[in-house]
Amino acid sequence: MDQSNPLANLILSTFDVEKNCTAAGAFAAHILQFWDDEDSFPLLSLRELVTFCSNTTIANITDGNLVDWYGFTDATAADSLKDFVAGMSNACQPDFCRNLEWEGNPDLAGIGVSFTLAQSAQRF
Repeated sequence: MDQSNPLANLILSTFDVEKNCTAAGAFAAHILQFWDDEDSFPLLSLRELVTFCSNTTIANITDGNLVDWYGFTDATAADSLKDFVAGMSNACQPDFCRNLEWEGNPDLAGIGVSFTLAQSAQRF
């Protein structure tokens, strides 16, 4: 990572997701649903997460700063990211569930079942 990136020292474990569950829920839902989708990058939800949930006061963060931080730092390594999403989705469950994109019959598999399934999938 470019050390001139203002986010270079930012670590996911220092984020306080309960400061803004709307931003955190949107980010976690996107990561969970599109984990393997190379064409889907959560830039907007990542920007909101960094802006509203990190303990940084950095202004004027560019899209390049976000992409560089997200893609080239151990702060968002797979295990760190999975732990973060699991903990965040528990802390902000209503917002996380609201952001899950799901089309189906709620009588057969409602959002509670989907949430449980999503949580189970994270643990593996």
